[in-house]
Amino acid sequence: MHEDKQYYPDAEKVFGEGVEALVMEEDAQALDVPIIAPPKQANFQVYERGMLEQNYSMEFLADMSEKPDLIRSVSICGHLHSGKTLLSDMIVQQTHQAPERG
Repeated sequence: MHEDKQYYPDAEKVFGEGVEALVMEEDAQALDVPIIAPPKQANFQVYERGMLEQNYSMEFLADMSEKPDLIRSVSICGHLHSGKTLLSDMIVQQTHQAPERG
């Protein structure tokens, strides 16, 4: 019969034994508490440093602008905390000379 059909598996079959599944008919969350809390403002400071000395010349870049077929665009994609910034920093480090510390 129609009433005997099971459209969705039980929580125990999906998540394993010992799982407690609660089915609530009404919202248990108070109306004054947002479902998604607004983001908190992070305080940070920006420190300005001098530009790093490049290992390439501006003449080279000017020559590259005349040959757009030689220019390549790069995109670094990845999951959160997978090393995208570290890779970018290492690329910049390879193309710039480190400032001397005194």
